[in-house]
Amino acid sequence: MNLAKAFARQSPRSIAVEMAALLLVIGELDLITSYQFRLLPFYAVPIFAVAWFCGKRPGLLTALVSGVIWWCANWFGGDPDLRTWIAIWETGRHFGFFLVVALAASALRTKSDMAAARIALLEHSQRLERVSSDRATSSIFGTTANARAAGPVGHPPRRTPPTKRMAFHRNALQFAQNMSILWMKNLA
Repeated sequence: MNLAKAFARQSPRSIAVEMAALLLVIGELDLITSYQFRLLPFYAVPIFAVAWFCGKRPGLLTALVSGVIWWCANWFGGDPDLRTWIAIWETGRHFGFFLVVALAASALRTKSDMAAARIALLEHSQRLERVSSDRATSSIFGTTANARAAGPVGHPPRRTPPTKRMAFHRNALQFAQNMSILWMKNLA
């Protein structure tokens, strides 16, 4: 089973809880490692997952919580950039990155859902066209067998199974023999 499909089958609440736990683990790793080793890209994974599977608002909330966790981990880790005038820039940059990840994931999910709905609609309209063309063919020729034998639009006609063809040939041969016998009797 595909891991992404198994993950997607979970409820949004359980996905949010799992991603919150992952955020706490990333925050703890960020605190343990030095401020010189940036874990910023790792925060994007839970933000993206929550925004994709749970929606835009939970994704934005996760982005804000990620920003707070990042700030706390780096503040208590002794990051000198957060203790000077650069702190405003660093904090804004990181919060902005988290918000962009959440908004991008939400937009991509919306686009993906729209494409899937459009594909489903096109497939449905193709099935309807096939049914209407079958009905039109049967009304023109007066038989539904021709419409069914034609198969889907753009495909060659279906072949009759070999057993039915052999039975037809056997019956045709018998008919021809009977006709020739009757013909011979009429001549005599």
